[in-house]
Amino acid sequence: MFDLSYEDKIRAWRTFRLDVSWLDREEILVETAKLWAKAPIAMPHLAFDLPRTWPQPWELISWDRWDEVGINLGIYYTLFLTNRFDKRDLDVVIYNNKESSTLTPTVDVYSKYTLNWSYGQVVNTSIVEETSSRSWRYNYVELRTETYL
Repeated sequence: MFDLSYEDKIRAWRTFRLDVSWLDREEILVETAKLWAKAPIAMPHLAFDLPRTWPQPWELISWDRWDEVGINLGIYYTLFLTNRFDKRDLDVVIYNNKESSTLTPTVDVYSKYTLNWSYGQVVNTSIVEETSSRSWRYNYVELRTETYL
């Protein structure tokens, strides 16, 4: 999907969301994590703490390379736009590793599953919280995602 033209990328992304919408929610999480783990990586350019500057889904999908925040937004938007999750169950969370002081953008689902902690995997949120603390948490209101439906 990531090496296609913009129009084809939009179509492929829509097809992916439609295809996974028939799966159970945990399978949707796994497939979405796997998809975005294939995204080409770029140097960091989106600020962890400035969600008002983050791109909308259609702008984000037009990119050729994504930094950690961009990949995380791709995961969030994909899940949000499948219409299989309640908007209140999806949060973008920036975790701060207590030992290394590194920031990691993630998507938390039901406060139970964390995506993007490890590329391509879904982990239990309690495991993440053993070694990290939440620096920022953004919900659908702060991310203005209702306007995308």
